Amino acid sequence: MARKNSVTGKQDLTRIHSPYCSMKETAGAITVRFEFPEELTLGLAHRTREARRRVLKWLRRVDPLAIETGDGRLNATFSRRRAPALAGVLNAIDRDLQSLMREKLQPASVERLLGITGRERIRWTKDGRLPSFGRSAFSRGRHSIGYAFYRPSEIFTLANSPDVIRQWRAEDAVKVYSND
Repeated sequence: MARKNSVTGKQDLTRIHSPYCSMKETAGAITVRFEFPEELTLGLAHRTREARRRVLKWLRRVDPLAIETGDGRLNATFSRRRAPALAGVLNAIDRDLQSLMREKLQPASVERLLGITGRERIRWTKDGRLPSFGRSAFSRGRHSIGYAFYRPSEIFTLANSPDVIRQWRAEDAVKVYSND
């Protein structure tokens, strides 16, 4: 929450903080710049759009003077008198983006992020190398087709460790070769 400075009587912006944005104060205005880290978006366009949508939903409640978007960033300018309301909105944005960070990943997204095939994903999920975060199913005719969901934090770690994927593939190649 922004508090008034007892000497100047103005709102103290140093108390307003969010890990997802930076703030700059100019004469009579506050500019808030959001940049969405790869840990949040995982480099996926649909997660970047969702993060931007969630931020805009909250920022519009504080009546911004201007909003600019582009290249994975978002700038919003507010009147200085909106500082108290802005502090509360930034807390809500933090909670919303943290919940996005915890949302389950679909199999297709995992395959795209890790550069793996569907068969590899299924095999590694079944043998426990690729930890799942829940399951769901859908029906196709009389058949029920099940699939796993995945934790974004674990997939982000694997995506930044391509040696692990190479090692898993090498292990699978040895298994296939030894079974012949």
